[in-house]
Amino acid sequence: MPGRSKKLIETWYGINPKNFEVERVSVTLSGLLAKWGKDGSYAAIPSSGDDPKREIAIVWALRDLICFKHGKSQAGNRSEKLCMLHERAVKMRKAAGKRSDTHRH
Repeated sequence: MPGRSKKLIETWYGINPKNFEVERVSVTLSGLLAKWGKDGSYAAIPSSGDDPKREIAIVWALRDLICFKHGKSQAGNRSEKLCMLHERAVKMRKAAGKRSDTHRH
């Protein structure tokens, strides 16, 4: 079936600890982990298939990962969870800013 390998089966969202931005990685039916950057960059690696959460945490160092399966109705739940993840990223950014301020003195 054409396009089968590019079909998304799940999308993971996590916090990048370097810039405290929420980033996403998609998992395709063929087992590819694909990540698009805000700057239009694209990176993809084949997944071992065992544990995408672990692989994403190792390869892209994303934290506080949450997953949404494609094809399942999760609209309200998805929105709420993503909002909470963004709020957590803001708190982490603020906490990191306070830590760096104390190191400057």
